Amino acid sequence: DKVRLEDEGKYKVKASNSVGVAKCEVPVSVLFAPKFVLTPESVDLVEGKHVRFSCKVMGKPLPVVTWYKADEQISGEGLTKIESKDNAKKYEVESSLKSSRVELGDECSRYIVQAENEAGSVSHEFALIVNQPPTFTLVPESQNLIEGDNTNLACKATGKPVPQLTWYKNGSLLAEDDHVNFTS
Repeated sequence: DKVRLEDEGKYKVKASNSVGVAKCEVPVSVLFAPKFVLTPESVDLVEGKHVRFSCKVMGKPLPVVTWYKADEQISGEGLTKIESKDNAKKYEVESSLKSSRVELGDECSRYIVQAENEAGSVSHEFALIVNQPPTFTLVPESQNLIEGDNTNLACKATGKPVPQLTWYKNGSLLAEDDHVNFTS
C-alpha cells in the first residue's frame, strides 16, 4: 500500500522459536514534498511605498524557500530583505520578501517563490506592478503677447500609467476649438 505520514514511527519485530528469541527495531520516517499553505498575491502599488510578499509552506524535511525575480535569485541585500521562520513540529516554513521602498526597477511580471526539499519542489508565480505619480518634464513658460500673435504653451508629463493632460484657463476647463489646439 501507499505510505502515509501517519505510518511514520518506530517499528519492532520479534522472531521466536523453541530455542530463542531475536528482536530488532527500525525507525521509519516519511518525507513529503512541499506544498503551499499560503501564497503571495500580485500587487499594484505606487513607487516609494513598501511591499511584503509572504508564503507558508509545509514539507518534510523542512523545505528551503528561495525567491526569484524573473529567473534571477534574490539575495535579500540592500532595500530588499528575506525573512524565514521554521516550525519543525508542524513541518512548516514561513518566508517573506519585503522591500522598504519600491522603485520602478523592482517591477516584474514574474516573481517566483520556490520551496524545495529532498521529496520534491513546488513554485508559485506572482507580479509586482509599480506606478509613478505624474511629474512635469516640460513646464509652460510665462508669456507676454501682443493681440493677434500666435503662441504655443508647451507641456510634457511622465508617470505610470501615462498621465492625461487637462488644461484650464482662469479655473475653467479649456476645450479644444478653432482657436485652441492641444498636442502631446
